Amino acid sequence: MLNGMSIRIHLMDGDAEGRLSAEFVTRVVRAYKIPRTKVLKSGDLDDLHTPAVYFLLGDDDTGKSPEGKRVYIGETEDPLERFGNHLSKKDWWNEAIILVASNGFLNKAHVKYLESRFTAIAGEASRYEVDYSRDSNQPKLTKADIDELEGFIADARLLIPTLGHRFLEPFVKKTAPTQNNSVEEADGELFYLRRDMAVGKRTNEGFVVLKGAKIKSKLVPSAADFVKNSRDKYQNLIVD
Repeated sequence: MLNGMSIRIHLMDGDAEGRLSAEFVTRVVRAYKIPRTKVLKSGDLDDLHTPAVYFLLGDDDTGKSPEGKRVYIGETEDPLERFGNHLSKKDWWNEAIILVASNGFLNKAHVKYLESRFTAIAGEASRYEVDYSRDSNQPKLTKADIDELEGFIADARLLIPTLGHRFLEPFVKKTAPTQNNSVEEADGELFYLRRDMAVGKRTNEGFVVLKGAKIKSKLVPSAADFVKNSRDKYQNLIVD
């Protein structure tokens, strides 16, 4: 069983809709959540002039995202300077999350590694439409650096959902089976529909139908309106 932990959230403008910072009491990862309208008013934050990985967040107008959201993942040595460019060239995002190290550990190579890893994780989670710099290859780092950065990533994946975004988390978390249990038991209670049709499970976010499930090609006339509407809304998720 995991131990509990504490996160300190600071409403920097005394307003829940304004800028805020979030960090673990005893760890180095620090996150800033800043509305688009207040990005250029944040020059007083020294952390926004240090190496960082960041996420631009807004609505997805492509219809590809299950949650209707879009995220751009990037890295920079000076977030405030970088956001000046994003404000003029990207009009779809409405807030940014910036991750820095409170102890100044991160450098250019580190944040490029983080950008690459976060891009892969967000893409695999498939919650938001993911956009990123095309030059996001992982740099060569020492084993010690990689171990530290993977710890940073693990902490960030706990911190970011407290800021209202779960784009790094899959709908169903996989747990490796042990010697004494099966995959089904390791993943929790699974529900089967005719065994060969579909498999699903309950999660904290509701009931999830697992990838690879089959559905009938046509709806019966008695299908409820919400079923018909859902079929139209999520048509892009149906392979064949």
